Amino acid sequence: MEPTPEVLAELEALRDEGVRRGLSYGLDFAIAYVPATMSSEVVLLTVDGAGFVVYYRDMGQNRELARGATVADVAERFLEEAARLAGPRGRGPYAGQEPPNEFEGMTREQVIEEYRRRGFAI
Repeated sequence: MEPTPEVLAELEALRDEGVRRGLSYGLDFAIAYVPATMSSEVVLLTVDGAGFVVYYRDMGQNRELARGATVADVAERFLEEAARLAGPRGRGPYAGQEPPNEFEGMTREQVIEEYRRRGFAI
């Protein structure tokens, strides 16, 4: 699916929002159809079939984190995951601190199942 000019404008605005939050475009996050030289470990937003997918990408391996029909459906999750990645690198809203625990309130089994869903072999 090639994005419409309106969707492309949304994707560019999302890139700008990530940069505004102190994240490094291309190093911490990247967006399909918005040019970047990508690091080997990034959070990536791309177009897939009928919607948008957020991946954690490391060394060419994609692990799906979220999927939605519109950019708005996945935007906050995308920016949050990019902030988690950037924090230990000294950038973004979590620079110099621990990011919130994304598994808060989940049982051990639920955490394991979430990691499996993301493609980790556990």
